[in-house]
Amino acid sequence: MLQKLAGFLKPAPPIKLVLTRRDSGEPDTAALESLHAEARSRGLDMEVLLIASFSEGNGFTPGHGIAELIAATCKNNSQAPQFWSETQIIGEEERAMFRFRSVKEN
Repeated sequence: MLQKLAGFLKPAPPIKLVLTRRDSGEPDTAALESLHAEARSRGLDMEVLLIASFSEGNGFTPGHGIAELIAATCKNNSQAPQFWSETQIIGEEERAMFRFRSVKEN
């Protein structure tokens, strides 16, 4: 799947891998490192998030990790372009504005 994502998304946004059975135990560290290495080799920035969709009585309530998933998904990693850029006008640095004029033909 990582290979397909890397080929399809150019440039690729950060990838979020969500493991939904946190209540069933810890994921295998070696397997997670292998996934991270594969993502890096394909030029992908991948983050693993753990949530507990259900609860099997292992100390996690249903929905555990959802707040962290939402926070990680909603954070803005990009920078907005400058709204009103500065420009050089007659040797002075001033704000620029386009002027549109209508021309009436007689």
